Amino acid sequence: MDIACPGCEYNLRGLLGPVVECPECGLVIDVPDLAARQWDRPWYRAPGLLMLSIPGVTSPIAFLWLAWLLFAPSDARHDASTYIILAFSLACQLVWLLFVYKAYVRFRGGLGIGLVLLMHLIVCGYYISILGFIIGCLIFAVSLFESTNWFSFQQLQIIIYTTIAGLLFAASRLGERYVARICIRNHMKYPPLRD
Repeated sequence: MDIACPGCEYNLRGLLGPVVECPECGLVIDVPDLAARQWDRPWYRAPGLLMLSIPGVTSPIAFLWLAWLLFAPSDARHDASTYIILAFSLACQLVWLLFVYKAYVRFRGGLGIGLVLLMHLIVCGYYISILGFIIGCLIFAVSLFESTNWFSFQQLQIIIYTTIAGLLFAASRLGERYVARICIRNHMKYPPLRD
């Protein structure tokens, strides 16, 4: 990634260390912070962000399968699909543990685990915002056929669901950017070892 000095636009590529002095103008620059501010790619492409996101995706899938198993009729719990669901849920949790461990190693301790947990909230925010938008659209479709009033309780529900969905989506986007900036800073301070 090419990083330009904010004072004179000199390309800082090749200078070693997280804090460097620009050879042209002498400005002292925190390279990881500057790289995070100058990031011009999509946020989901930040180095390490996908690794932090995978546990947030796998654990809800595993818990949904386990919830289905818990609430399934008792005669459905004793067939072969039960063991397949348990094995799939266990595999999802093992993937979750693997990526939490990788985050712990990559971010040098508790920061990685904290970011994984934050990404759980962000992924859940995306899930809930999409679900809220779908529910709002369904209520709108039902209200078109049932209501003759201009403003009804169903239309209030539409406003509430879509507003909450929009706020959750915006909060999730801000959270994703926050985590991506931390990933970029960490990547610049501690680049991964090449084989």
